[in-house]
Amino acid sequence: MTQLVSESSRWQNRRMASRGTRLLSRTAALTAVILGAHACSSAPPTWSPQGEGKLKKVTRKVSTKSQYRAEQARSSGGSQRDDDDDDGFWGALFGEVFGEILADVFVGGITLPFWLPHVAMEERPGEMTWGYFLDHPYAIPDEGFVGRFPSQDETPRKAWSLRTAVEYGSDFDDIERTGVTARLETAVRFGLDASWSHYREELSNTSVDTLDLGDVNLTYRFAQAGFGEMRSGLGMNWFADGPVDEYGFNFTYGGAFYFGDPWIASFELDWGTLGAATRFHGRTTFGAAWEQCELCAGFDYESLDAVGLPSWFLGVRLWF
Repeated sequence: MTQLVSESSRWQNRRMASRGTRLLSRTAALTAVILGAHACSSAPPTWSPQGEGKLKKVTRKVSTKSQYRAEQARSSGGSQRDDDDDDGFWGALFGEVFGEILADVFVGGITLPFWLPHVAMEERPGEMTWGYFLDHPYAIPDEGFVGRFPSQDETPRKAWSLRTAVEYGSDFDDIERTGVTARLETAVRFGLDASWSHYREELSNTSVDTLDLGDVNLTYRFAQAGFGEMRSGLGMNWFADGPVDEYGFNFTYGGAFYFGDPWIASFELDWGTLGAATRFHGRTTFGAAWEQCELCAGFDYESLDAVGLPSWFLGVRLWF
């Protein structure tokens, strides 16, 4: 009997010790979790590039990278490669005749987007005649907007034209774009165009990031006809994101086409620099005009060092 009581007492002691050990371990684990959480909350926040939005990546491409490239240029000592040996090699290989043929093919290919529309659209190719404007697209039946309209025509013609548009677009994800464009054209074919885009991005931490970019260009209308017009020019890109302001060179190429009342289509391509980044911009629109007002829809794409900002948009364009 005494032995049974002794065994029972030892079993109860072991059971109580086991419970105490488990309770102690759980208490220690809970304490470690609490202390860890407190340490994390009191530690200064760290920046993680994985948590940034696309607009911030664009800003880093435009601004921060320029400092790196400047340092890289200084470290290289501005050395330039001498191409005299290569010129001699190619000259000896192809000879003077083949060199001239290749040069003609190269120049012809580069200038193809200019001379081909000019030949196809102009009434008198080679003669850069003035072009006048109607009050609005299709003011004359079967005519678009610009051309050599006869002076005896009763429809008023103008020596200048102004087109302005307001747009709202989205990439159907986290980025929205608000845009404004303006284009001034003259009878002597020279003109000005400008664009401004404001981007707004909803970040994963419920904050918002924004940036602005655009361009201003001097253009020349190198081809025109009743069914369309083509232009090209040079200008300046600009970028603004808080304290970051950057500028760059821009080349623009675009046109508008009139397929028949009330339809109008247009496109534009831009290529250049912006701070340290290379900028490519493309857009296309398709709209319907009623006198001075056009409702249009389209697609706009900005790329800064391969960081793309696409947006589908709706807009209203006014013709003056």
